[in-house]
Amino acid sequence: MLTQLIFALIVSSAPVAEHHAYQHSDAQNELLYFATMTQVLNPHLAEVWPNFWNKNTSFIVYNHDGETVLFTPYEPIAGYKELVDNYYYYPEGLPGLTDFHFYVNYPRPNDQAASGLMLSRQPLAVSLKPKNFIY
Repeated sequence: MLTQLIFALIVSSAPVAEHHAYQHSDAQNELLYFATMTQVLNPHLAEVWPNFWNKNTSFIVYNHDGETVLFTPYEPIAGYKELVDNYYYYPEGLPGLTDFHFYVNYPRPNDQAASGLMLSRQPLAVSLKPKNFIY
């Protein structure tokens, strides 16, 4: 839970990335935005997860409908549409991915893996103020 909070805080405080929104559907834009923000925040994530996260770490973001974007500088999983360099869109999703809100070590080609995160249907908002807290 703390990891997800840290990740959400980092992403929510990031500047907007360029990703040519006019070329993609709304779902593709949402997924691509989150993926590009994750990559822009790479140095911060590397500080949170030393020896786990680096600029070449593959990751997956997906929505409740199964639409998926994979970031990888390596060989992508078959069946993709390349959105921009190293960002691959899967309109039908990837097998078994939407069974979980978070996926660690999703299998990829050549014995590689990627972590995945399902985007919420709700806007990303993080509050550090506990509910029912008396000041």
